[in-house]
Amino acid sequence: MSTLSSKSDDSQTYFPLVLIFSTRERIRDILSVGLMQCHYRITQATNSNIASLKASQFVPDLIIADITANNTKDILMLNRLRHSDRTRNTPLLAVVPLAIKEKLEKILDTKGDITITTTEDSQFYLIEYPFSFSDLLKKIEKILNKYGKLLPEKRKKLGEEEQVKIRIGKRLFDANIPTNKKLQEIADVLHKQWVFPYTVIKALDVIGS
Repeated sequence: MSTLSSKSDDSQTYFPLVLIFSTRERIRDILSVGLMQCHYRITQATNSNIASLKASQFVPDLIIADITANNTKDILMLNRLRHSDRTRNTPLLAVVPLAIKEKLEKILDTKGDITITTTEDSQFYLIEYPFSFSDLLKKIEKILNKYGKLLPEKRKKLGEEEQVKIRIGKRLFDANIPTNKKLQEIADVLHKQWVFPYTVIKALDVIGS
């Protein structure tokens, strides 16, 4: 996926740039589609080296890192970002299974909420699998609001069509809406490159580990 700048040609508009790091293509694409429909700009990283390079190059507004039991070594990458002069002020949201939460907290000295660290140079946040997209979106908005990235004057004045796209993006992850209805609702909105097979759309209801 190509990188989109967090700023548009109009200096009065602002679009938060989110770096999504995951070794799992399904997770990268699910999160990317959902956040793009909510008007976030996205860049992806498939491994920790690419994540470090993109974080340093683009200095995103938020870094989301999918840490699994099989890639816990990537926690070290988060520590490097935390202490880098380029990214020390960039908030980091680690998506983790409960099984490794304690290990991550011990290494990063986190406590899992908005006041998770006593240091002022960087902030770490945690969200556990499984989670709903609405929970993730609330967490992201809470973090970015703290950093002044979602101020009303910096949000684009969305037209009616764009408002519809955002509502559909949120409904994608509503577990109460049948999958076949979701497919009907997004058919006329999502670009062909984002047309997912049934099994992937079904996985959007609740994102598990």
